[in-house]
Parts: sequence; C-alpha cells; structure tokens
Amino acid sequence: MEDLGGAMHALYDAMKASPALASLRLGGNFLGAEAAEFVCNGMAEADGTLTDLDLCSNALTNAGALHLCSTMRRCYSLLHLRLARNHITCQGAIMLAGGVAHRGCALRTLDLDFNAIADRGAQVRSSPLLATD
Repeated sequence: MEDLGGAMHALYDAMKASPALASLRLGGNFLGAEAAEFVCNGMAEADGTLTDLDLCSNALTNAGALHLCSTMRRCYSLLHLRLARNHITCQGAIMLAGGVAHRGCALRTLDLDFNAIADRGAQVRSSPLLATD
C-alpha cells in the first residue's frame, strides 16, 4: 500500500500541474476508496478541464462513491464517469444520484454496470436523474 500512496501523491501532483488534462483512465487497477479520494482532491485542485474519468474495476466501494459525490458538486466540467465493477451498493448509488442532482452538475454518463446496487439502487440508476448518453 505504501507504493500506492506514493503513486497517488504523484498522480495528485500531476493533476494539479496539468490543467489541460481532459481524460483520466485508471480502470482495472484495484485502487480502492483511498485512491478515489486522491483523484477527487486532484480534480478539485485542477482548473476544471477533466471531462472523462474512468475508475472501473477499482474496488472503490461506497466510500469511494462518497468522495466522488462531493467532487461532482465542485467539478462542473466532468461529463463522463465510469464506475463499473466497483462493489458499489444501493447506498452508493443513492449518494451518486444526489451528486448528479446537484445544481450545476454537467454529468452526461454515469456507468454503474456490474455493481451490487440491487432493486432500489437500480430504480435510482434508471431515474431521470441518471439518464445517460
């Protein structure tokens, strides 16, 4: 985990120093919720040009969804958020729906495929709040 911490600090610094970054694809790295927090903090510190974030297959869980939810409320440039295969449950889907519903959220795509959101989470996911491209 120490190596991951160093890598996440480096990614955070790079995000702050690269205001032109439009797409960040970190899928399949099993980074966990702590790494999601680093990415979210980097997004918040950047000048708001990131439009596409892929965090598929990273074991983010609901804790990672919570970090992303608060970031969606501050990062108005984010258009596409891919969170497939992250062990997000109904609770996480509801939190994300709250972030999407926030005034000024520009998100057009929210991918929650292959998460454990069950019936209630699927209702939230299919609601007009989470209509996708």
